[in-house]
Amino acid sequence: ETPGYKAQRVDFENELARALELNEGGRMETSHPDHMPMVKGVVDAVKAEIYDEPDVVVNNDGNTVDMEKEMSKLTENTILYKAAVELINKKLGAMKYVAMDGGR
Repeated sequence: ETPGYKAQRVDFENELARALELNEGGRMETSHPDHMPMVKGVVDAVKAEIYDEPDVVVNNDGNTVDMEKEMSKLTENTILYKAAVELINKKLGAMKYVAMDGGR
């Protein structure tokens, strides 16, 4: 509801993937396949690309935000976030079980 506002997008997934690929040679080693890989300083090199939304419909007031599209993306991100949190909680729960009760 802001007259004249032009919708923009931030894209960092491709840049993050590229930074992680470039760091493959300098990655720290782990001693077991179940250990989490350590990557130091890679995220600092990632620069997000900000660009104008390419597929826009200009409203009467000059605003280019499509609320239905934005709500759809918000719902998708919420689902992905909740799934990631659930997976992390299960992994941490398994690690806690092994550390506390696994040796009995």
